[in-house]
Amino acid sequence: MKGMKLAKNATLALACVGMLVPQTRLNAAPTTPSTNTAINHVALSQSGSFTGKVINSQGEALSETKVVISQDNQVIAETTTIEAGQFTFQNLKAGVYLVSTEQSQNLYHIWPNKVAPPAAGKQALIVSDHSTMRGAGPFGLFGNSGGGGGAGFGGMGGFLGLAGLAVGITGVAIGVEAQQDVNDLQDQIDQAQASP
Repeated sequence: MKGMKLAKNATLALACVGMLVPQTRLNAAPTTPSTNTAINHVALSQSGSFTGKVINSQGEALSETKVVISQDNQVIAETTTIEAGQFTFQNLKAGVYLVSTEQSQNLYHIWPNKVAPPAAGKQALIVSDHSTMRGAGPFGLFGNSGGGGGAGFGGMGGFLGLAGLAVGITGVAIGVEAQQDVNDLQDQIDQAQASP
């Protein structure tokens, strides 16, 4: 009888905890790179190379990041960034290219150095944030971690979310204990009624 009550209470506690955990963490969709549809203008260097830098949303250089350049859905070349987040592609012709990392896709109109418009940059700057978690949503894990779904438990939103989770778990524990006391009291009443 006691074992059955304990199993019932454990099931109740697990159900309550299940309701507290956000379901988006369980239904995470695969990540897809975000595409920046604005066309960025970059001039080739004097030697004809296309250079750039890959950073995260905090501005830190990302080394060993795969960078792929494609045109008309065909991969033209790929490389990996060095320690400073820098990459270089040689022997590109002028045109519009899609430059991709694991986390982002950007369109670049690459111009020959001598005919590039004044607004054209000298190198590409790609923001590719590897700290994004699958299924974290716009506020990270249990709150806003700054930067649109990051490492979680960050910032004031993360603290409040964590505090709310702690309060909820405490409430479940108190509820289970109170249910156990009610069950014990019911057992005593049943025994008293059964005695002559």
